[in-house]
Amino acid sequence: MPTCSSPNTIKSPGWGTTQTDDGVSFQIYPPDKTCSVVASYLKNAQLAGRSTSDMATEIGAKAGLGQFADAGPAVISGVKGEAFSATQPDPSGGGLWIVRLIFVPLEPGLWAGEFVKWPQSATPAQQAACNAGAEAVTLIKH
Repeated sequence: MPTCSSPNTIKSPGWGTTQTDDGVSFQIYPPDKTCSVVASYLKNAQLAGRSTSDMATEIGAKAGLGQFADAGPAVISGVKGEAFSATQPDPSGGGLWIVRLIFVPLEPGLWAGEFVKWPQSATPAQQAACNAGAEAVTLIKH
């Protein structure tokens, strides 16, 4: 089972993958499922030339995100991109999830994304652990 080795991060997480013709996503979460970190990439010639904001708006709409806002510059593994913040209804009907999205362009038509979310009721310690798990994600291009 994969782990994030940084201290105080997601340890012994659950995980899942999703693959489509346009990309792949890998999700990790702690045993108590208080948060979720999804690392993904999208590759499609139609994505070439798109702005980070356009990518985030489109993906956010497909994911049913609300209160969508630009949160400024961000990086994934040293690659510069943009961060966005949003909310998402909790699937169990118990309030809202807070969502942070980061998109970075890798080459024309190839994007990496990182999506971190936790319930609005998450404690600062739970939020910090989830953010530390997200920071442990490393992009490797072969």
